[in-house]
Amino acid sequence: MQTPGVAGCSHEQGNCGNAAAIPYFVTYIIIVAIILLSLFTAVIVETFEMTHNQEEWKLNPQALDKFAQLWSEYDDGSGTIPPAELELLLARLDPSLGLGPSAENKDVLRLYKAL
Repeated sequence: MQTPGVAGCSHEQGNCGNAAAIPYFVTYIIIVAIILLSLFTAVIVETFEMTHNQEEWKLNPQALDKFAQLWSEYDDGSGTIPPAELELLLARLDPSLGLGPSAENKDVLRLYKAL
C-alpha cells in the first residue's frame, strides 16, 4: 500500500494499493520462515545421523596394529601380497578394515567387484 499524497496516490481514485496486501505479505513471510527453519533443522539432523553412522566405522590404533601384523604374515618382504591371499587377509580382519570371520562368499564377491 502507498501512503496518500505520495507518488500520485489518492483514495478518491483508488490507486493506493489493496488492503489485502498486508495480510498476504505477513502470511508469506511466516510461511517462508517456517519452511526455511524446517530445511535448516533437516540439514542439522541429517548431518548428525551421518556423523553418528561414521563413528561406528572409525579406525583405532589396535585395528591398524592388527592389520600391520596380519599383512606381515602374508607379505614376502616386497610390500605386496599375492591376490589369492587377499581373501584370507580380509576374512581375518574386523569389518572396519576387512570382512571379519563371519563373512559369507557373497560379501567377498561384493568386495572384489567393488575393487
